[in-house]
Amino acid sequence: LLLQSESRLLSALVKHPFHKPSESSTRDKHGGMNLVEFHANDAKPGLVDSRPTVILAHGFGSGLSFFYRNVDDLLNSGKISRVVCIDWLGMGGSARPPCWQSPVRSISGINNN
Repeated sequence: LLLQSESRLLSALVKHPFHKPSESSTRDKHGGMNLVEFHANDAKPGLVDSRPTVILAHGFGSGLSFFYRNVDDLLNSGKISRVVCIDWLGMGGSARPPCWQSPVRSISGINNN
């Protein structure tokens, strides 16, 4: 449901079309990270573009759709060929790998000096 909502949001608010790798290939190739790629309208399919790619990675507790307002401006600048937005593992639409250690520590070993 989250990924469907993300796709609807990006389709409605970003003018540049996006490519989202299939869920199975994303897990295999990108270690479970959710990502979306946007290409400049003047990019030629199959040709190498010398302009840089910008990768946008959000902070804690957010999702890749957080950057929807930045994508069109970056690609319309003519200086960028591609924008890739990613969700960190455990956030947004990315996989939630098991945690091997508890993030909660006991305070019994802390000295009060």
